[in-house]
Amino acid sequence: MMFMLYLAGSHKNGGEMPSRTRANSAEILRVYAETKSERETSRRLGLHYNTVHQHLRLSQGKCRSCANPHKPGSSYCESCLQHLRDKEKADRSVRIRQGICTECDLPRDPLSRRYCAAHRIGHMEASAKHSATLPRATHGGIPTTKEQYRAFRYRYKQAGLNVWNRLDGACAVCGVKHEKRAVHVHHIDENPMNGAEENLTLLCQRCHRTLHGLLSMAAPLDFLKWCAHHYAKLRVE
Repeated sequence: MMFMLYLAGSHKNGGEMPSRTRANSAEILRVYAETKSERETSRRLGLHYNTVHQHLRLSQGKCRSCANPHKPGSSYCESCLQHLRDKEKADRSVRIRQGICTECDLPRDPLSRRYCAAHRIGHMEASAKHSATLPRATHGGIPTTKEQYRAFRYRYKQAGLNVWNRLDGACAVCGVKHEKRAVHVHHIDENPMNGAEENLTLLCQRCHRTLHGLLSMAAPLDFLKWCAHHYAKLRVE
């Protein structure tokens, strides 16, 4: 597996988007295998020592910042990832209160709450480009198989595709196929951040809505007993 880290230039550069230099993980691992030294590898490739150190940690399945295993789909463990989020959120709040761009030291644009004029336009263009790549339903609001695959690969990575293939794109409860009714991914432990394959299943739109309704009830068992009493055809056991 190849990881790509970027050496970003300073983001406080008068409003211009930062320039980046790509560091090749395969090349770093090749040179390190010869030298057996992180510092010698960084000297030969002209990279910062920390960059080489982080690449080697990632190749071993470790977090970039600590020695703990990194979270799937990320280069950080959950603890370091949450620390970075909190730090970024606090820094952004301070800059907003000071009236400066959250990406550089220029004053905020009057049309934006976070960015200067250059970064506001840059983020708008990036958002429009990203939105153009998202899948769009083409018939009756129900995505095609190709659109479902694109959405699952984008949102749930390989774990979502494995679940889709295992259930053949059908609801795990009623068995309806995605061609007849929209099929969603359901997180069994109700934690949308847990994207492990064993925590994912497929539910059609109706079953998904019904399940979340039951989970939100104060006494779901009493509701099921009431249904069994008044609607015998449901055969609730």
